[in-house]
Amino acid sequence: MMLDVKSSTLTGGGFEFYITDKNTSNFFVKLVINMSTNPHISKYVALEEARSYRLELKCKKPNGELMSINGELIDEFEALYHFNLTQEQKDIIGKYRCEYWIKCKVGGDEEILTSAPFEFIVQPSIINKIPR
Repeated sequence: MMLDVKSSTLTGGGFEFYITDKNTSNFFVKLVINMSTNPHISKYVALEEARSYRLELKCKKPNGELMSINGELIDEFEALYHFNLTQEQKDIIGKYRCEYWIKCKVGGDEEILTSAPFEFIVQPSIINKIPR
């Protein structure tokens, strides 16, 4: 998934996981900046160093419960972050409504940018439908 830090737009997505998946439900997010093709404007706009950003994944579960996951910077040069969902973070079958919060300190002030919303779906497995 690519996340533009100026326009809040996301590219990629369409995630589906099964309720029985374990340690395979994750997101990789690359920060980019596409503010302007005008050279007079673009020379004043730059992506801060990736370590200057903190990314949080905010989700609303199908039952309305809110959850938050911090991203891990795994490649500073590529501005690539990783989010790994735990079993508790995908324990209900259905649609999870999500957004990223991108936080950065600029001139001593914290800026927060909220991404466009997206969804992921947790699907049932035949195993979780078997009576115990």
